[in-house]
Amino acid sequence: MCQAEVAAVMETVEDPWKSRKEALLSRYEQLFPEWIMVFRLQKNILLHGAGSKRTLLETFRGAELSDESVLVIDGFDQQCDLVGVLRSFCESQADCGPIPKQPVAVFETFRTFIDDIYADFYIILHNIDGQGLRTSAVQTLLSDVAALPQVHLIASIDHPGLPLLWGQSELNQFQWVYYHTSTFADYTEFPVPDLTAVEGKTTAVALTSLRHVFESLNPNAKLIYREIAKFQVNEDKDDPADSELGMPYKELYRVCRNEFYVSSDSILRKQLVEYYDHSLLKSKRGPDGLEYLRIPLSEDALKKFLETTA
Repeated sequence: MCQAEVAAVMETVEDPWKSRKEALLSRYEQLFPEWIMVFRLQKNILLHGAGSKRTLLETFRGAELSDESVLVIDGFDQQCDLVGVLRSFCESQADCGPIPKQPVAVFETFRTFIDDIYADFYIILHNIDGQGLRTSAVQTLLSDVAALPQVHLIASIDHPGLPLLWGQSELNQFQWVYYHTSTFADYTEFPVPDLTAVEGKTTAVALTSLRHVFESLNPNAKLIYREIAKFQVNEDKDDPADSELGMPYKELYRVCRNEFYVSSDSILRKQLVEYYDHSLLKSKRGPDGLEYLRIPLSEDALKKFLETTA
């Protein structure tokens, strides 16, 4: 069944837990005045627990922040770019002209703008652990924003591993107050990737498909795939004319032997089977008769993959 068919079937299924989920939301709504008090104490709020917290955050916005300045960031959007969001906000709200794309310049522009205009500025971040936000650099920038005295950040989180990106410096700036708000709500607003193939997909969906398979494999298989990705990125940059060939299999075997990822040709080929099965790797013969391996993703997608799996 395709995604549309699955969605159509699910719409006909009645949720037997609907009343209990609504009761949970009502209970959490009683916390709204407390959350406002937390903001007044110059703390930020992190909601964790099972289920989508989008409806809860939107209800909080309507009930408590309707007369306030609020920036909503959909972190669950796989193409979410924090620097781009802040840059677009400043350019649309202030007559400041074009803003450089460097994160430091964007942050300084945002900080100056907030200082000049707002006494209180609220940011609602759906999924601080979204795919586009899962790097140390982005989380550091976000902590800098959260530390501004005018900024009040409330965010949701689902991935238990994201806090590993936070050092003591980021934690000191975030000043989190944690609330367990399990809603058990469906992630109906979140993109669900089709994992049947990679070619022809958008960068974001292709990356999601890749990560889904990649995270299920053993450590050596992951390291081998990263070697192919690194070679391909460097090849596209250094020799675009030959970029369609990919990495020579013999070169991959040499690297893997030197790094002790495999001990024989047969083991290497077994490690690659899963990638072939999910169309995450292509093999073909070059004009010289040698076997070449290529990942069917764009250079930008591979760079993002390498950054998020380092």
